[in-house]
Amino acid sequence: MARDNSGQEEKMQQILQATLEVISRETISGTRMHLIAKEAGMSQSILHYYFASKKDILVRLMQDLKREFNIKRTQDVDAKRHSLSQNLEGFLKQKKDIIAHQRKMDVAQFDFFVQSLVDEELKVVFRDFFQAWYDEIHEVICLADLPQANKDKLAKTVPRMLISLMMGASMQYLIWDGELFDLDEYFSQTEEMLLDYLNKVLA
Repeated sequence: MARDNSGQEEKMQQILQATLEVISRETISGTRMHLIAKEAGMSQSILHYYFASKKDILVRLMQDLKREFNIKRTQDVDAKRHSLSQNLEGFLKQKKDIIAHQRKMDVAQFDFFVQSLVDEELKVVFRDFFQAWYDEIHEVICLADLPQANKDKLAKTVPRMLISLMMGASMQYLIWDGELFDLDEYFSQTEEMLLDYLNKVLA
């Protein structure tokens, strides 16, 4: 009998959403299979049918978060059609939206970072998440209509700079619970600073 792949994927997504909920309350180190099963509304034996271990769930969750981030970026970032400044604005817009409206995903991202320091398998998955982010920014610069010498310099500096600025915003917003950190002002100033830097390099 053929398996109902759509039903199976639906169950797995149910488990992943439950895992994200548990992580947001308990952190990754405090997350247990029985807590995920309870949150997902299923028995632990059913949970183990889909995922053999907590690590299997975490790896799949990080891969799904990466895929979701990548899909959403296509709404605002297009290396072949948009200008460099438009694309950089698109990266900032996506991160600002995640910080403001998807707190659980943002918290999980930091928690994955902490776990990656002590777990080599999770480190590889987490590094791949950031590498994809880096590669997209790098591609945007490399396909921009700029002199090659300028591209070379910007391709080395802007991806790391931009990721650091965006993750710094996440950290500060979470620390202050959004109350003492002006998200709009921060991203407006970040965009202005990046454009100033681009103009300086291109001068």
